[in-house]
Amino acid sequence: MITYYAAGDVPVFMLALVNKGQRADISQAERNALKGELAELEADYRLGAQAKVKQLRGGRND
Repeated sequence: MITYYAAGDVPVFMLALVNKGQRADISQAERNALKGELAELEADYRLGAQAKVKQLRGGRND
């Protein structure tokens, strides 16, 4: 199992399940690409959470 933990305000994401016989390591290029995608995922999650809080507050920015 490959997981990603960003911070306390972002849930842990399960990215993949890997069979025991499959390659478990990823190349540096793959890690770099994944790092960029995960940063976007983290930012998108935070924006969505902020929008939901604003909606629940009735549009107020308390």
